[in-house]
Amino acid sequence: MGKGQNIQLPAIIDHTTPALTVLTRALGIPRDILASDEEIKTAWTSLPHVLRKILPRSRTEELAKMCVAVASGLFDSAINYIWNLSITVLRQKVRDFGLNVVAQLRGKQFDEEMLLELKDAELLNLCLELNLITEEGFFFLDQCRDIRNNFSAAHPAAGTIDDSEFISFVNRCAKYALGHEYNPVGVESRVYQSHQRPKIYQVPERRMD
Repeated sequence: MGKGQNIQLPAIIDHTTPALTVLTRALGIPRDILASDEEIKTAWTSLPHVLRKILPRSRTEELAKMCVAVASGLFDSAINYIWNLSITVLRQKVRDFGLNVVAQLRGKQFDEEMLLELKDAELLNLCLELNLITEEGFFFLDQCRDIRNNFSAAHPAAGTIDDSEFISFVNRCAKYALGHEYNPVGVESRVYQSHQRPKIYQVPERRMD
């Protein structure tokens, strides 16, 4: 099932949404702590269109977990799964570029351990510097990073996101991190010599993870 082919998700929502009502009732908690039945159905119906943008090699267990979370009305967990997958794929793009090449361009050591220790914001900056993502991709992915930090299950949430916001989040990850998006422009060594990268988009300081 390659990119561009239709993805058919199983028709499970009519079975899962009634179970959520029974579960929350059994626990004595409000049903509206989870996404509504309508939001779940809308998100589930919209998912195939954005998932087809993701390359087959990037369709891993994180993607399956995301779908399970959506079917359960857990959009906050779902965006965390798709974001973790995006970060994994971006790290692999840096590896494919060449860790030794990154070290040469930066004029200092850069190895696998250092790659894994990069915070998400630092990884996005590195990918932009290496032209592995475009300025546009950086802008939208950095917004996703901020949403993930404030509205996902990764941290105490500042609020909730609805089905439309969730689909937009997945679409950005699919388009700019998990698909074919690339920047053919070569790396400018002067950026590393000055240790400064001119930014088109000025983003306020936020969490660095």
